[in-house]
Amino acid sequence: MASTVRKQPAPEQPGIARFLPLETIREARNLAGRLQGSEMFRHHVTKRMHLVLPAVVLFLAISVACTAATIVFVAGGRSAYVLLAIVFSPFILIGSLFVQLHVFFSWLEGRALARAYPHSKTPAHGPLAAWLAKKLKADLGAAPRIPWGFVAVFLAVPLALLFMVSAKFALALVAAGILLPILYSRLDR
Repeated sequence: MASTVRKQPAPEQPGIARFLPLETIREARNLAGRLQGSEMFRHHVTKRMHLVLPAVVLFLAISVACTAATIVFVAGGRSAYVLLAIVFSPFILIGSLFVQLHVFFSWLEGRALARAYPHSKTPAHGPLAAWLAKKLKADLGAAPRIPWGFVAVFLAVPLALLFMVSAKFALALVAAGILLPILYSRLDR
């Protein structure tokens, strides 16, 4: 007698699993699929394209600056490292842009869901979010899941190198990156 045995899906591994590269790439692929397949999410993004495009341009500028700073920093010591810096520069450019876009579009998806289902509105979390909502009228909503491993490798380290190469430029880009969601939420009404 033959019986059908169903394999139970492996339980989701909280904690360390979200730091693994494959899980983050799978999440990004699913997010892109939801952007294409979900009429609500796609409509939310296309309706706000005048806000999304400047954000993407800022992310591209941050990625290019991080890549250039990494090349300058690594190649600055010895000319033998120039080739190494140039070989790894596309990974830094694509990786930093990937991280920023993934977090941004995850945040946009959360905002789209909050707008689609306003009855499930939750108050701002934390004192800073409450202050931003009250004083600046900038309701940021829920924070998306952040792939900290990718952020550390492709954004934090290159930004630190950018800070070593040009502190003023690094501070300006970091300030622009921090102000972006605040300005976006103020203009998105």
